[in-house]
Amino acid sequence: MTSAFIVRRSRGCGESVASALAAEEAEPVEWKSPGVERRGKPGAAPGVLETLLRGLREFPVVPAVRSLEDVEEARRRGAAAIFFFKGDVFALREALARCADSGVPVYVHLDLVEGVGKDAAGIRLLRELGAAGVVSTRGPLLREAKASGLLAVHRVFMVDSEALRTGIAAVRAADPDLVEVLPGVVVPYAIRELRASLPQPVIGAGLVTQAEQVAAILRAGAVGVSASAKRLWGLRG
Repeated sequence: MTSAFIVRRSRGCGESVASALAAEEAEPVEWKSPGVERRGKPGAAPGVLETLLRGLREFPVVPAVRSLEDVEEARRRGAAAIFFFKGDVFALREALARCADSGVPVYVHLDLVEGVGKDAAGIRLLRELGAAGVVSTRGPLLREAKASGLLAVHRVFMVDSEALRTGIAAVRAADPDLVEVLPGVVVPYAIRELRASLPQPVIGAGLVTQAEQVAAILRAGAVGVSASAKRLWGLRG
């Protein structure tokens, strides 16, 4: 039996998410969180989040890269940002230098990159190297990143109802700038509760391999999708 999450066929990277939405006769919705207000805590410089969100409207798929070869492929195809998920501090330093040349912000998964401390010193290093922000599952690190002026992306696994409730509580405690929900294919099913409970925009990630899945996640109300599937890199909104 075919899962509801599996799509019949893939689209080429030359096609847009808009075409996938049109094929399903649906329109994307804008992220709104009624009745939920952000707390006035320090964070990234004013306009940084808005610039990212504006870029995601053109390139809604954020490449999740694991090597310098991936970085070059992402730069070639076009991206609003890059999530650096694997490698060590030396590869990261080179990736940051290359992306700075092309004006692409890099967000670093602090939990997975080797050679960068999972502490205030590690966050200071990322800022000095030129990272735009931090991706992490750890609330204290995200709070430290925000205090240092970096954008904070909270990675949350929501595999069942209990994980959804726990994830919402963790996000509230960390107060990040963005929430990355895994697996991304659950976003259309969890988005109503997320929108009612959290003010942060949502990015879907994990198990997303087809343009139709990207379209469904965006149509549900997410602002973007993080993906390692290169066929999705460069898709236009």
